[in-house]
Amino acid sequence: MSVAPGESPPIPASDFRLLFESAPGLYLVLSPELRIVAVSDAYLRATMTRRDDILGHDIFDVFPDNPQDPAASGVRNLGASLERVLRHRRPDTMAVQKYDMRRPECEGGGFEERHWSPINSPVFGPDGELLYIIHRVEDVTELVRLREAGTEQSKLTEELRDRAIRMEADIFLRARELEEANSRLRRANAELAYLNDELAHLNEQGHRAHEERVHSVEARKAAVLEASLDAVISIDHEGKIIDWNPAAEKIFGHAQAEAIGKDMAELILPEWLRANQREGLAAYLATGEGRALDKRIEMPALRADGSEFPAEVAITRIPTAGGPPMFTGIIRDITERKHAEQRLLASLREKEVLLREVHHRVKNNLQVITSLLNLQAGYVQDARASAMFRESQNRVRCMATIHETLYRAHDLARIDFAAYVQNLGANLQRFYAGSNPAVQIKYRLERLFLSMDTAIPCGLILHELVSNCCKHAYPGAPGSAPGGAGGGEVVITVAEIADGRNLLAVQDYGVGLPPELTLEKADSLGLRLVRALTGQLNGVIEFSRENPGTNVTLYFSNRPGSEGG
Repeated sequence: MSVAPGESPPIPASDFRLLFESAPGLYLVLSPELRIVAVSDAYLRATMTRRDDILGHDIFDVFPDNPQDPAASGVRNLGASLERVLRHRRPDTMAVQKYDMRRPECEGGGFEERHWSPINSPVFGPDGELLYIIHRVEDVTELVRLREAGTEQSKLTEELRDRAIRMEADIFLRARELEEANSRLRRANAELAYLNDELAHLNEQGHRAHEERVHSVEARKAAVLEASLDAVISIDHEGKIIDWNPAAEKIFGHAQAEAIGKDMAELILPEWLRANQREGLAAYLATGEGRALDKRIEMPALRADGSEFPAEVAITRIPTAGGPPMFTGIIRDITERKHAEQRLLASLREKEVLLREVHHRVKNNLQVITSLLNLQAGYVQDARASAMFRESQNRVRCMATIHETLYRAHDLARIDFAAYVQNLGANLQRFYAGSNPAVQIKYRLERLFLSMDTAIPCGLILHELVSNCCKHAYPGAPGSAPGGAGGGEVVITVAEIADGRNLLAVQDYGVGLPPELTLEKADSLGLRLVRALTGQLNGVIEFSRENPGTNVTLYFSNRPGSEGG
């Protein structure tokens, strides 16, 4: 067909659909009945859908509200806008909408938070009849997150720092108080044990020549009992009280004259413990073994007014010359210590919450950096420069994933590295799916826990090695490399080996390394990072040329603060 000068060459009708579907914008074409009749490839990618699954369906059947969000209003607002287009026959521009997208089951299901800026425009036929509605949107999710994250960051960081300082000071003071209390208790117990041992030794000898010394020991013992801040109570083999010092009077509220001769269990133990005490005493008299003897235990005790309090009890047997045994218990009211422990635990829990919040905020900051890199990459026209932005974005996301994992973990001191490796591998496979869909990542993982200081360098090394495989190992994709095996496989191995060392390996079956390439002479940014991070770990990295492919193995030890699982 000839074309006159000055005229545009005609486009075949069959190519109009191809041009529409390949357009860079996010477009959806609806019938007046709001059924989907056409969609651009960019719209499918943004909404995680496939063309065959949505064509011919009602738009709100394909894109429902998030059932987990009671405040979701996307369906209602979009429906109102489309109704206005049908009624008034003119374009309708909507405000920014929160409209979550359903995630495919192969990617975990559920809904992903999204924010959109939509415009709905009518399309008329030659006779003026409204034939279609073009639904055009812009994904503004990253901009909304940037705005929300930036307003709170500086204020929260300062507040977290102040609260952490106050809390650490409080924990230090409580720990000092607790240590001093325990120290006093140990000294009193040691002194009383010494006096009891010395008195028993003198009783066994039974010589009149030692009567003065015995009297002196008894006097010292009486002085200790009088001055003790802890209750000291002695009972005979029937459980009757035979000694009751002034501290016992103060703690329990019973005078010495009132307590002597009374059944100890009835006087100072809660009712539900009395049977246990009597059974334990009977068992000791029958077998010579007692579960509570010569130990420091915590148990509830009973005051004269009927109130219970926490007590620390140490029970010892007093040796007697041929007669039935007697027992002495040193009882300390630990109400204040329990309160201090509760305050300490509360402070520790608060600090754990703060640490989780710090990891969460660091992750958010790194995501902000990732978003900024993504936005900047959109303005870069040079393909090589744009790729460098994307790689930097992936490196930052690699570090952010570790902070997110720690934020969600039960143990804040270490990270499940095997689970992290699977997460990182899945992200990289999705990232490179467009440029090299033949690459499939496989895993051979043992359970391994690492500290954050170890996990971050290992994660960055793994990112660089797997990225190199995705970009360079299989240049003939789709399918396996020429002359190679494995059909585009990249295998990641994590294991704990002998002598407390660990192994991280990445293997492919592709075209292999150039013969002249070595890690020491490599000048690419990725391999220079691998070399620097290996040194940071005090590790050893080995490159081996397989037939076909390449195997890279990193040997490293857990750094302080981490342990194998």
